[in-house]
Parts: sequence; C-alpha cells; structure tokens
Amino acid sequence: MTPPASAGPSYVTPPDGAGQPAAWPAGQPPQRSGPPGPYRPQPPRKRRRGLAVVAGGVAVLAVIAAGLAFLKYHHAQPGSGTSTVASSAPAGGGAVSAAASPPLVVKRYYAAISRRAYGRAWKLGGDNTKTSYPQFVAGYRGTRRDMVTILTWTGDQVTAKIAAFQANGAVKQYQGTYLVRSGVITSFNVRQVS
Repeated sequence: MTPPASAGPSYVTPPDGAGQPAAWPAGQPPQRSGPPGPYRPQPPRKRRRGLAVVAGGVAVLAVIAAGLAFLKYHHAQPGSGTSTVASSAPAGGGAVSAAASPPLVVKRYYAAISRRAYGRAWKLGGDNTKTSYPQFVAGYRGTRRDMVTILTWTGDQVTAKIAAFQANGAVKQYQGTYLVRSGVITSFNVRQVS
C-alpha cells in the first residue's frame, strides 16, 4: 500500500511485501545531464542601517532642540532703548516665521492688530510694549485699519510710517523705529507725528 502524497516522500515497496522501502530502482536518484546552470552570485549582505537611521534622527532632534533653545533665549531678552508705543494699529499681513525679514515682521505685527488678532500681535512684539495685555488691546480699539510704509531698513532696525484710520474718521500718523530680532519686535521707538 502506498501512503498518501501529503505524507512525505513516496517509496517503492518490493513485490515480496517485506514492508521495507526499496532503494531507487537504478540505485541512485536520477541526475540531470548537461552542463551546470548559469552562475548565480550570492546576493550582497544587507547592511544594518537601523543604527545609522537612529543616530541620524538623534542628530536632527539635537539640532532642532538647539535652535529652539536659541530662539527662546533671544526672545526672553529684554528690549533695549526707550519704547513709546503708538495707540494706533498699522497694517500688514500673514503668518510669522523666524526667517521673516524685519520689515515683514513689522508689517505682520500691524496686520494682526488690524485683523483684531491681538494675541498674534502680542507674540510678534506686543509683549515688549511695557504694558499689560489688556492695556495693549485697549490701545487699539478705536482703530479700524492701518497702513504701514517702510522708510528704511538696516540690519535689525526698521524705520516705518504708520497711518491709523480711526473709527471716528480721523487718521493718526505715527513714525518710528523697530528693533526686530529672531522674528519678534524687541523694542519700539514710535511717536505720533500728526
């Protein structure tokens, strides 16, 4: 009796029924004749990249952490010079990034005030006005919109002119300088000129 095909290799049972599997009929298993097949090189060993990936990730995180610490340190430094904050809100627009030029930061500061995004303006420099946040917001309530004109820009210092259009129809004019560091206005010297 022959075992089922799934039970393993099949054997030839001798005709005498001794129950012992017989060798291949010709003694050896059949061999393929002809030349050997084409040369197949061994695939290259897979290099272990896991450690390199982890080390690279740690290096990237260290650089990011150092950059954030640098920005936090410079943002925490008190502004230098006298600060006189205008009670109007000039215009500009958009979100702020640390790579923004100083004139763009000044424009974005006043754009945030014009949009009544006082929290955004506070982060862009209002925190350095030497007033409390409620006083800062109250100082801009009568302004409808603002227009900023950049007069000069040298390094971190920007000189600008601001036209603040008031709710009562009046237009207040301001002019002054802003010191911008790391994407934040760190000090003001702004006065009303008309």
